[in-house]
Amino acid sequence: MPNPPNQFDIMYVVYEDDAVGVVWKPRNMKTAPEHANQKTSAQEESAKLLSPSKELDALPVALACYTLDTAVEGLLVMAKTVSAKARCESAEVSLRFQALISGRVQLPVSELRSVRQWQARCSPNDDAPSRRQYRAKRLCVH
Repeated sequence: MPNPPNQFDIMYVVYEDDAVGVVWKPRNMKTAPEHANQKTSAQEESAKLLSPSKELDALPVALACYTLDTAVEGLLVMAKTVSAKARCESAEVSLRFQALISGRVQLPVSELRSVRQWQARCSPNDDAPSRRQYRAKRLCVH
């Protein structure tokens, strides 16, 4: 496997076997295409990078096991077989993300410290609220 690039703005393979592939998804890329003609999703790009599975239940194209918001960069697990996709969707697998976020918070600090979970916005360009719940692990006030 080649060394990963020094920058995080391109997709590359981090790990691969016959059942799954793990790719680095750059920010500002959708996880899956919204329509058939869209070719700039992580799912479409990973098809160019991952080798096809030789397993009997191989999928025609690797499918994302979860979604990362468009503005988020990070590791994305791609299922290459039907059984791997089923394991990803089962109750045996749970996801936990940790993010370092920098910027201005629109709530007063006193209110932010008392709130355990809240809905956050995906990005400044996206008016849809995120489907994920967040809690502040540590707050640094400057």
